[in-house]
Amino acid sequence: MLDSLSPLTPPLLPSSKVGTSRRRPRWVLALAGFGLLLASFVVALVCCAPFLESFVVMGNAMAPTLPKGARVTTWQFGSPPVRSDLKHGDIVTYTESEAGKTLIKRVVALPGDAVEIVGGVLHVNGQPVDEPYAKSPDPLAPSNRRRYAQPPGPRTLLSDDAVYMLGDNRVDSH
Repeated sequence: MLDSLSPLTPPLLPSSKVGTSRRRPRWVLALAGFGLLLASFVVALVCCAPFLESFVVMGNAMAPTLPKGARVTTWQFGSPPVRSDLKHGDIVTYTESEAGKTLIKRVVALPGDAVEIVGGVLHVNGQPVDEPYAKSPDPLAPSNRRRYAQPPGPRTLLSDDAVYMLGDNRVDSH
């Protein structure tokens, strides 16, 4: 009985349909790809929007790195970074407690560091810091001679829960 069974074969198609397949035009595929990309963007925006904060730089404190009018978007996911996550040179935003304004500055010293400014040059732990991003005044300009003739600022030793931040534009940073 098993010998009489033949293997299953697909039914034969009429000869007019053999070898033809229905292809979608390229514009349909492009439109579908664009739709998928747009849908992905919308989903990402809806998921991430609560964690993004965007603002416009209102002053010159971070010029030339972030000039007045620059748009900045920050990631606000979870709790703020703990001080152990910060590194020298990081740019951070924070809310000023008195005025409630969001400020943006650069971390120049970490907990335990000793900070002082000597002749307009930032010193951390007794060593001058190379700051190619900082816009410092010319110490030889007549308007700045009095500032640099003064003794250095007091040396500040940061506590274990403090960081020291400055704007890149030292003349116009508050």
